[in-house]
Amino acid sequence: ALPAALRRVHALLRPGGRVLVRDYAEGDLAQLRHPPGSKVAERCFVRGDLTLTRYCAPSELRAAFEGAGFETETADVEHRTLRNRKEGKLMQRKWISAKFKKPQVPVQG
Repeated sequence: ALPAALRRVHALLRPGGRVLVRDYAEGDLAQLRHPPGSKVAERCFVRGDLTLTRYCAPSELRAAFEGAGFETETADVEHRTLRNRKEGKLMQRKWISAKFKKPQVPVQG
């Protein structure tokens, strides 16, 4: 599903256009909090409302976008320490921030 969606985005985006992505990264606190029995595949979990959540690495995201014809400008993991004010706990969070560009000239392959 993701490769087809990215090919469609690539087809609709003007040359030089960009796609920005920000999502939970592999190893984020949200991934570690999933209850036992919620894992359905490697790094893929089902939530209480039955939606699926997948945590990926920047290399996977890069490969998916480049496979659809995009150029990778950035694809990094951001690490943040946040404080839960109510409980006074520190939480280690991880996000992927990435920027992909449709080339000005189609990539020959």
